[in-house]
Amino acid sequence: MIYLTSLVLCTVAYRFSPFHPLAAYPGPILWRSSSMILAIVSSSGYRHLILNDLHKKHGTFVRIGPDVLSVNSSQAISVIYGPKMLKGDAYTSPGRTGDVALFFQQDPTIHAKRKVLWTNALTRSALREYYAPMVKRTDQLVKCVEGRLNQAGEVDLGACIMHWAFDVMGDVIFGGCGNDLELMRDGDPHGLVNIGKKSEAGLDIFGNIPWLMDILWHLSESEALNLRRLQRVCGSMMRTRLRNKNVQQRDFTSYLLEPDIDAGDRPSSSDLELEALVAVQGGNDNPGSQLIMAMFFLIAHQPVLRTLQAKLDAAFPDPTETLDARALAIPYLDAVINETFRLSSPWFLPRVVPPGGVCVNGRSIPKGTIVALASYSQHVSEENFFPDPLSYRPERWLPGGLGPGSILNKSVVTTFTSGPHGCPGRGFAIQQMRHVIARLVLAFDLTLSPSLSPGMFLKGFRNIRSHMFDLPLIVKVVRRRGTSL
Repeated sequence: MIYLTSLVLCTVAYRFSPFHPLAAYPGPILWRSSSMILAIVSSSGYRHLILNDLHKKHGTFVRIGPDVLSVNSSQAISVIYGPKMLKGDAYTSPGRTGDVALFFQQDPTIHAKRKVLWTNALTRSALREYYAPMVKRTDQLVKCVEGRLNQAGEVDLGACIMHWAFDVMGDVIFGGCGNDLELMRDGDPHGLVNIGKKSEAGLDIFGNIPWLMDILWHLSESEALNLRRLQRVCGSMMRTRLRNKNVQQRDFTSYLLEPDIDAGDRPSSSDLELEALVAVQGGNDNPGSQLIMAMFFLIAHQPVLRTLQAKLDAAFPDPTETLDARALAIPYLDAVINETFRLSSPWFLPRVVPPGGVCVNGRSIPKGTIVALASYSQHVSEENFFPDPLSYRPERWLPGGLGPGSILNKSVVTTFTSGPHGCPGRGFAIQQMRHVIARLVLAFDLTLSPSLSPGMFLKGFRNIRSHMFDLPLIVKVVRRRGTSL
């Protein structure tokens, strides 16, 4: 006991001492003592706001843990998310089972090989295979919205969208074969959407203290990370898919089963089950959550909604026709999506400095240091977006911006990150957002429920790797004339 106490005291004293490699970096003093403080802050869901305040006080670099730096600089993006940087313990596969999945892979060589499979599954030709099932599910979403209307003509639009996203992933990843999970039809009696969100939150929080994550994972029947049940569901869906040799459409799994020669051997069954978990959760949670925010911003800003509606009416005189993917590349629609990304992507994505260290903004950062971009601070900085960086104004993304002197620094929006660990599903996510927003806006007149104010909804918006919504997006829905599908 005396030895353990002495070890803890010496460790903490060193972290506070001028001999620590990060001693020169400013930040809240107590945060230097333990990563537990950052974990607690992360669990609040308001880490991005707290870090923004810290950067206002301390400047570009803020020490937020014993070996952790938050960096608020556009020049740092190419370094932090560049090819030299490494993934740290925050990306350790829970339980350290040895199975390999793209998201959890820390070894750069193995990650690069596995990413080949994902890249093959997300090429333009592959996306064309996924478009038809996505269109079918989006038509079902319109019916789902109407079918769930209460007597006041209101619906929880957020729940409809998240159920749509889960159903789409079931079709795209597993070819829709033999998996009887239909959330738009049956609701979510097992709470899979919420379990997925809590799983991501757990990985985010305990990624700061990975030894505790390992302990919780190995506790008998522990559901502490809310991940085991979702892993079992996704594993079962993958096993069903592997047994089914008569898949009607080319799906994501088929690409994983036919690896590129550079990618090495076909993934093992256990690897495929873990990849299924990553693909299902990554493919439904972020696109679904971003769509909720996109629809919220539109409905809360009726002039923007009416402008987009007019643009879509002009592009699609027959609102019941199939929405061609190329015809959906409408500048104003893309501006709506990009402004949503800017205001609702407050990610905290840590990387580890490799041997030899790196130089960021003229400062030398030693090896082993964990660094992360203060993405929210970059997204709302007047140096990158001017004027009104805190306001929702999609016009800033159009030619001419917000007028003379306006600033638009597109490169700092890190919704899909960048570099070798950038999200390979970016193209499909944008394709989905274009289609769903267009279909909903063409089909309905939408207003917020009188019981929900924009300020209330935004106050309840939190991020713990996943978007958390304390309040449902309750919307009043009226079918526009001539839009029956």
